[in-house]
Amino acid sequence: MTTHEEWNKFLNSMISLKLEKYQKSKEYEYWNNRLKEIDDCLCNELMEDQKCFVDEILFEIGVASDHEKEMLYEQGMKDCVFILKILGVLA
Repeated sequence: MTTHEEWNKFLNSMISLKLEKYQKSKEYEYWNNRLKEIDDCLCNELMEDQKCFVDEILFEIGVASDHEKEMLYEQGMKDCVFILKILGVLA
């Protein structure tokens, strides 16, 4: 396994652990319930063809948001390592 692959495996593990912790929080519970309310509202107020269109758009927004969060988390980890190297904590 290359260093890059090991780094990606490490980051994915860290992200998974953080996500599991977040999914047990009150904040997650709130937003999960809020999204269900919004989904119910959309399902009751839209025509069938509109529902498909909105679902497709919301799915794409979610995928883009997830990707952005992963990139920001990865950059944060790289910045942390960079700072620790500058401070002499890491060789």
